[in-house]
Amino acid sequence: MTEQQAMTMAKDPVRGMDVDPTTTKHRDDFQGQDDSCRRLMSRRALGDDRIAARQARRLRETAVPRLKTSLSVLALGALLTASLLGTAVAQDATPGVQHDQATGHASGSPTADSPYAAGYDPAAPIRALTPEEISQIEHGEGAGFALPAELNGVPGPSHVLTLADELGLSSAQHTQVQAIFDEMRAAVIPAGARYLAAQQALEADFRAGTLTETDLPGRVVEVAQLEGELAAAHLLAHLQTARVLTPAQITAYNRLRGYE
Repeated sequence: MTEQQAMTMAKDPVRGMDVDPTTTKHRDDFQGQDDSCRRLMSRRALGDDRIAARQARRLRETAVPRLKTSLSVLALGALLTASLLGTAVAQDATPGVQHDQATGHASGSPTADSPYAAGYDPAAPIRALTPEEISQIEHGEGAGFALPAELNGVPGPSHVLTLADELGLSSAQHTQVQAIFDEMRAAVIPAGARYLAAQQALEADFRAGTLTETDLPGRVVEVAQLEGELAAAHLLAHLQTARVLTPAQITAYNRLRGYE
């Protein structure tokens, strides 16, 4: 480069290189100064930006779906793992059930699955009734047979006598209710005994394996009929007691018993 050429050289403000304004093919003026190569570099920069934009768009179109798919697979795997772990923990925590480590199958018999297992007594002659129910039936008490009346606003003689003062029973009323109670007891105790005997015999035949399909319907009807007679005797006493009381006394009875 001669001294004269060096004096005519100009600095390209974009690329920072020396160019000869008199010979370069790309010229432009910017704010009164020679800005050679600026247009060419601008075009190149614009082209680079477009290429970069297309690459970014392709990346979003391909990488993002793959990322979502990967996350879905990971989430599904996590749910399956948690489900398997929860099942294993529940099986290990089940009382009375042991699991074969090789097969994962349950072995042995579960003892806590039946709601009747806690009160089961293999020595009891009647297992379909609780000891409390049997005792109440034997002593002529309600045993739940009077609930259709008791829970529907019709008082029973036993509790009316207990609440005599709160209800303000007159002497005549007290005598009448006591008579109803005594008559009920005289009926329900033998009726209860017949019902318990039939229930015990039915269960004994089931245990012995002697009950046939032919005999079963008649035996079940017999037990149900005796149970119905027992329930009717209790409910009759409620109807008779309600006729002795005034409406105000019946309302007070239900309030005192917690039904209002």
